[in-house]
Amino acid sequence: MNQPSSIQDSLTPDNESGNVVDQRPWLHAERGDFSPANGPSNVISRIIKQKYDEPSPTWKKVRLELRDRWFGEFKKEYRWDLEQDQLIRSIFDTKASRIFKNAMSKVRHGQDKGTWIPPPVRATLDQHWSSTEFQNKSVIAKANRAVEKGASAYYGGSISTAAHFEKMTKELERQPTAWEVVERTKKLKTGQWVNDKTRDLANKFVSSTFKDQLVERADGPSLPFLSSF
Repeated sequence: MNQPSSIQDSLTPDNESGNVVDQRPWLHAERGDFSPANGPSNVISRIIKQKYDEPSPTWKKVRLELRDRWFGEFKKEYRWDLEQDQLIRSIFDTKASRIFKNAMSKVRHGQDKGTWIPPPVRATLDQHWSSTEFQNKSVIAKANRAVEKGASAYYGGSISTAAHFEKMTKELERQPTAWEVVERTKKLKTGQWVNDKTRDLANKFVSSTFKDQLVERADGPSLPFLSSF
């Protein structure tokens, strides 16, 4: 059954009474989720892919105007009580952010050819994903995820990476490199990497161009990246 393309299209006359009938299914917000739960996520995914026309690589980069437009399309598919409008929008944004993140990840890793993305937008995304800054963040994020939960014996302890950066600056009397901060925060007191996964990644860094990229001074644009550990 085809979905109505607009709220007006969802209104059809009742042959018996002549009254206008809204064909949109009812949607409710219950315990932080949609009810019914099945269906809305697929609709949101379809809307995003049909209306994605700006090079926003992450949900935070998606302009509010575009999010509003997506929500406007969602309103054409469902109806709900007016008093639940804010709750519905909140749930919509939560689900849309997850769907968008997953969609971008699949495109970036080649699991989705991304034919739904306009060519000029795709070109801008590819340029962003191939940038040195993004590659650095991506590689270190992998190393960070490799640290198993509960591994509390590593040298870095529980203080933040930003605190390590400040401490090392005083110790070295210069700003440490990003690689030096990684070594400080991801190694045991014995000098070994916190676990096998991190060790393997570190060895890979040494033999790749990533280490050359990471030995640059960790100032300027790199600081937000370091503080994300």
